[in-house]
Amino acid sequence: MIEWSNESGNGQQLHQIGLQANPSPTYPQQGVIGPEHRLKRFCRCMSRGAPKKSKESRLERPKNLLDAVRMPGWEKQLYRRQPFNDTYSGGDECFLNELRKNVSVVKYSWCSAVLGAFHLTTHLNVVLLYFVLFEAIYNENMHFDTLLWSYVGITVSCYLFYNSVLRPKDEMRKKWEELRDFLTLFVFGYALTPIIRTLTTTISTDTIYALAIIFALVSCIFHDYGIRAPIVSTPVSVSCGLCSSVLLISRLKDSSSAFLLLAISFSQHSLSPIFQNALMNKYSRMQALLGLILSGLSCVTLWEMNAVLSIIWAIVVIFVVVICPLLLIRLQHRKSTIHGPWDEAVPARSASDLLK
Repeated sequence: MIEWSNESGNGQQLHQIGLQANPSPTYPQQGVIGPEHRLKRFCRCMSRGAPKKSKESRLERPKNLLDAVRMPGWEKQLYRRQPFNDTYSGGDECFLNELRKNVSVVKYSWCSAVLGAFHLTTHLNVVLLYFVLFEAIYNENMHFDTLLWSYVGITVSCYLFYNSVLRPKDEMRKKWEELRDFLTLFVFGYALTPIIRTLTTTISTDTIYALAIIFALVSCIFHDYGIRAPIVSTPVSVSCGLCSSVLLISRLKDSSSAFLLLAISFSQHSLSPIFQNALMNKYSRMQALLGLILSGLSCVTLWEMNAVLSIIWAIVVIFVVVICPLLLIRLQHRKSTIHGPWDEAVPARSASDLLK
């Protein structure tokens, strides 16, 4: 046990209870502190206590956004070490001061809405005409050579028009690689068509038709209509479209017609979106004219098969092209979105810009 006592004239002396301290040894060298002096210094610091922090050194939390702005070094930036909590957003009083409404809302005109509706109906008509074409081949109402040359003529014409007018200049080098991949897929498809045609022959015809329609509808839902949306998925759309085609060609009698239908299905689900989106971006009115022509062709071909189906399809096209844009224009002013400090941070620069 160590004890300190203050005696006049002698200063502070060390006493040990029950033990007489030996005189401390002398140190001949100057500047060397002995154990007694070290212990005195330690006890003096302990008696004074820990130094108190000044008010300036303490970390002050801002009460509102104005106080936070006045504090030096505070900035509303992500991933920067600052003297604030992670959940701090300006205080309770100023939390809603940054509230903004309808920041990213896009207001459409009736003309732009109709053009977008025609873009949708173009793909729907293409899918419908594929089923009509299958019905004609299945009932032997169309000759194979006529269908073959019609398909080749339409495909080559669209490919030349896309390369000469619609394709961006920075992608001109890819056209020969795409043509090579296209021909390679067609060669493998022609070689494997006899096997593909027999995959679903044991399934009943009613089940085949029902599954083909379901897969076609799923393909239309995930189809790329030129809009950035989470639901858009080109692999899912192409896969479902090809599944629908594989189910249908199992009902055909020869492999040549099956291969031709398989090639048409691949073109309309994989290559047609690229052509239609480029046409929509550059010549939107031409895209609307194409959708109008295909709608009339679908109604005429359906009329020869069943008049009721033709009328129903005409009503569907009118609803999509006329009624839906009117509803969008009428109801878009009711849309209300709020933005504020609770939103997720969005980087001002993309990763590609940082790498440049």
